[in-house]
Amino acid sequence: MKRTAERALGIIGLILFVLGGLAFAGISAIQQSAEPDDFVKGFTEAWEEEEGEEVPDEVKTGVEFFAERPYGTYALASFIAAIAGLVSAIVIKKNAILSGILFLGGVVVYGLLVNVFLMILLPLIPMILYLIAGMMALVRKAPQETL
Repeated sequence: MKRTAERALGIIGLILFVLGGLAFAGISAIQQSAEPDDFVKGFTEAWEEEEGEEVPDEVKTGVEFFAERPYGTYALASFIAAIAGLVSAIVIKKNAILSGILFLGGVVVYGLLVNVFLMILLPLIPMILYLIAGMMALVRKAPQETL
């Protein structure tokens, strides 16, 4: 049975997870080069210089929130999900059940390791693609041969 839809969804999700993982890895590298307090201090100085006024507390809290996230863990979760998707896309024709479990497992692992707030942003798209591909792989049956 052709599993073109599942394979296509998996490959698109794989590409998006890899891009997300690379972005998280880059942010993590920048984050490791300085302390979060230095980043917040630099942001507030730039804001005050450009705007000519003090940084609102809400903005400062948001910057502190994003400066303290474990982006290395997010990158690892993205790459784990990408590997699960790659294996799933390869074995989809031979073992659809295993492929569906791997797709759904990649979503679960990613969902457990990544902050819920960040899942609302771009990583939500590959998660939805993996969910659809995994459910299609588990639910779709091979067509019955007629006598």
